[in-house]
Amino acid sequence: MFLIIPIIEIRDGQAVRQVQGVEGALYSTDPAALARIWRKENAKVLHVVDKDSLSCGYSKNIDAIRAIARAVDIPIEVSGGFCEYEQYEELFNAGVFRVTVNAIGTSDAVVRQLLDKYMPQRVVGGFIAVAGKVLTAMAEPTETTAIDLGMRLKSCGISRVIYREIEIQSRSYVIDRETLKSFAQKTQLRVTTAGSVQNVQELWKIQELEQYGVDSILMGKSLYENRFPCQQLWRLVEAEELSAIAHAARNENVS
Repeated sequence: MFLIIPIIEIRDGQAVRQVQGVEGALYSTDPAALARIWRKENAKVLHVVDKDSLSCGYSKNIDAIRAIARAVDIPIEVSGGFCEYEQYEELFNAGVFRVTVNAIGTSDAVVRQLLDKYMPQRVVGGFIAVAGKVLTAMAEPTETTAIDLGMRLKSCGISRVIYREIEIQSRSYVIDRETLKSFAQKTQLRVTTAGSVQNVQELWKIQELEQYGVDSILMGKSLYENRFPCQQLWRLVEAEELSAIAHAARNENVS
């Protein structure tokens, strides 16, 4: 089954992006509230990005992450600029099901230590590439290719990676299907991709890669802006529910 995984980005304890509702309404920046919205819309997994950790290397948002884990009954995975075993351990202790190791910054010894304790289902590799070359957490270029890094992670025991590709000129995430197909075939890893999807037709084309091992996608802006008809329907239903609650409250006040 091809999974669509909503992204919740956190900075200073708040969600960076808000959900666009009907008639221009914006839903809460509270990360736990957003998690409940995505769960209501049948999300099977949530991906949380700790934005602050990308610059400082540790989590300033552990309380918000813990609140998300408590708010929903589905697995939470977290990525960021973490490199040390203790930092990943703190995330697990906060209720996170799966951590995404910062593959270019985390040593093989730490990756193996995490895998020994938590198993491959709970530890995945994550990296960003430009033209096939991997970037650091601070978007600095390296000479390491995505395929070489994928094979290194596989040798440590990793079975899944989150592969993001950035277009050089726009610096925005793109989904190059041929690059993903080649990576999955050469490394034999399970792959989660990420990037902007303009419409459902694009999503179906990406889903065709499932046969090669690309079986899920992290989505942010496309979901938050309601680019898919099913989301518009959910928003209308939610608006009706909110309207009914408000109407009942007014009647109760009158009586």
